[in-house]
Amino acid sequence: MTEDQEQSSRRPGRLRFRVLALILVMQALMLVWVADSEMARNVYLVCYSIMMPTALYLLFARALRRWLPFEDHELILGYIVLTATIPIIGFGGLRFLTTGMGYLPFFSETIPQFARYLPAVKNLPVLHDMEAIQQLYRGGHAVPWHAWIVPIGFW
Repeated sequence: MTEDQEQSSRRPGRLRFRVLALILVMQALMLVWVADSEMARNVYLVCYSIMMPTALYLLFARALRRWLPFEDHELILGYIVLTATIPIIGFGGLRFLTTGMGYLPFFSETIPQFARYLPAVKNLPVLHDMEAIQQLYRGGHAVPWHAWIVPIGFW
């Protein structure tokens, strides 16, 4: 089967597993980079440096093009997803997202006005385990990863 026949036999619009794997690996690398920079080392990433992973992605995709098993539209999809990931994990967003996940449930105990917003938060992919929320704000305990799986996976 020639390459043209193979491409025409594929269903259009179908996302191949290797493209999804590429996107998830690149997002994980970006997440580790931002978490290490902003959270662990307390270095604020400015708008120029936060775009470095996507620029490197394009550079490596072009340089390694003949060895990569991806088509143009798949590489562009990877770039689009990585670019859309930047506002979530960059510019301090990751720091505010993780610490803000349990804000309403935790502070509704001392600020009763917040309790009326709790039903709206119930269906959102945020931290719901009250013990994990207490540990988040009070500290001194190991991270309860079982409670964080859904929020981390979603965001």
